[in-house]
Amino acid sequence: MYDEFFVSLDFGSNSPLTAIQQSKSMNILLIKNLAAGAIMASVANTSPVAMLSSAVSDRSSAQVSAQNAPDAMDSWLQKLAHKESEGREHIKILDHNNQYSYGCLQFQMATFRSYIRKYDLLENTEDAELENMIYDCDFQKVLARKMIEDDYSNWRNWYTSVSVRNLGLPPRISAQLAEK
Repeated sequence: MYDEFFVSLDFGSNSPLTAIQQSKSMNILLIKNLAAGAIMASVANTSPVAMLSSAVSDRSSAQVSAQNAPDAMDSWLQKLAHKESEGREHIKILDHNNQYSYGCLQFQMATFRSYIRKYDLLENTEDAELENMIYDCDFQKVLARKMIEDDYSNWRNWYTSVSVRNLGLPPRISAQLAEK
């Protein structure tokens, strides 16, 4: 269910990243939940040998880069986040229907709960944790992608951005085109 791989970054002496001068290398553990399509990252300042010994990975850098390359839907979701919230994650707005909309894609809590249950995401998550996850922009994008891949008409959840603010329709996934 989970696939793990590591990325090691080396910041040389000429790096503009002065906040991490004391540790010139940083290791990032990426865990991809294959069922949800979500990616979580954990940054550690441990030695690469220690981290690699705990990893179960045989992917090459090229495979990781190709697998995580942005596609047309990623680009569209990024533009959607800009239209909805100017890309701000920690935003809460009282919407026209007297319900609050949260995060970069402005999900309302009822919609968010409904779809994470439908797709079995965040199983056994308590309401307090849902309130934190609704602000997670990357998770919102994963959820929005699943919604649109499942039913293309779900773009209507963002009708104002798509039609009124002229974002345009999301790209159709090739699998969807084959079904239609």
